[in-house]
Amino acid sequence: MEAAPATDTTLSMLEGLMRTAGQLPGRKLVFFISDGFYLTDRKTGSPEKIRRITDAAGRSGVVIYTLDARGLVTESLNATNNMAIDSEGLTVTSTIGEISASQDGLNALARDTGGRAFRNTNLPMDKWVYKVLDETSVYYLLAWRPDSDEQKSGKFKRIEVSIAGRPDLTVRLRNGYFKNTPLQLLTSKKKKEKDPEKAREDDLRAVIDSTLPQREIPTNLAVSVVPVPPIGRRLTTSIQINRDVLTFSSDDGKQVADLDVGGIVYDDKGKPANSFVARLKVYPRTMDSSQSKSNDPVYSFDAWLPPGLYQVRIGLRDSRSGRVGSAMEWVQIQ
Repeated sequence: MEAAPATDTTLSMLEGLMRTAGQLPGRKLVFFISDGFYLTDRKTGSPEKIRRITDAAGRSGVVIYTLDARGLVTESLNATNNMAIDSEGLTVTSTIGEISASQDGLNALARDTGGRAFRNTNLPMDKWVYKVLDETSVYYLLAWRPDSDEQKSGKFKRIEVSIAGRPDLTVRLRNGYFKNTPLQLLTSKKKKEKDPEKAREDDLRAVIDSTLPQREIPTNLAVSVVPVPPIGRRLTTSIQINRDVLTFSSDDGKQVADLDVGGIVYDDKGKPANSFVARLKVYPRTMDSSQSKSNDPVYSFDAWLPPGLYQVRIGLRDSRSGRVGSAMEWVQIQ
């Protein structure tokens, strides 16, 4: 059973996954395996988090299937219970409903996104995974738009779908929605913060850590490692930027584009080993220059790193248009 802080962390990460999944095309399946948690925990605010997760899942086209990792469980005393003999049954009475209550969150995540909750089963994982893949291989895509003002209000609204004349059939679907704006995965708007520099860095960090490469600004990334005895090994990150998609404006009589560029080098444990951030001024092509990519600007950054496996992630953001670009490469330093 997950404790309150662990539950809060898990649900926050799951919500983040639902939002990030919106960058992937098509319908997605998520398998969530847990030994249960309580929805009545006021400290973690689990019911509200569940609604935010399922709403984000619906907007991102995600269906969640859950599995109770405890397998077959019972609320009655048996040989596996490490408890003293309770001749009057007081212990059993006090724990009735505890297991089913701990499964409510798993039930809600699955039911509210159109999936199923597998609980009280020791079915091998490959069996239920194949079962899920089989039953989700064919599905119907339904569209509906709220009409009345009441349906468009900001409160959570439930959706029910049934098949006329077939009460024996069950329809599984996302069962509700919030009336709010679409999920913003990567913001391109200026934030109203006291520190504009910090706001730009936060936006750029979201681009750098995006799950999928962002292609609004086509970007090529190249990494190379050069031994420099006796100092060590130098990792050079080179970023080639397609200037044709940048937004130019006049600055002291010259056309120029302002571009935020940054990168993070992660080690094999997912911890940042090095990073960089810069603001570049990019000028348009001259009339007599070739249109080949060799004339696109290249930004390079050097980092000194010990041997190991690293992931280099970079991000770009046009400060005027808000367009973004990103790329990622793995590199092994011997």
